[in-house]
Amino acid sequence: MTYAMWGIAVGLALMFGVSLRQYRRSLLRRQEIRWLGEHHVLDRLRKHLGLSLEK
Repeated sequence: MTYAMWGIAVGLALMFGVSLRQYRRSLLRRQEIRWLGEHHVLDRLRKHLGLSLEK
């Protein structure tokens, strides 16, 4: 019985850790997207490479 309780506790801890990691990654990705939008890095790269979204 105690092994089952430890298994449940470890499983819950792993699920919590994975969800926390995914949440942190999404926050970092959102911050990166916001930074790129503010600094217009993609626009400058497209202009430098001669690429455009217009067809």
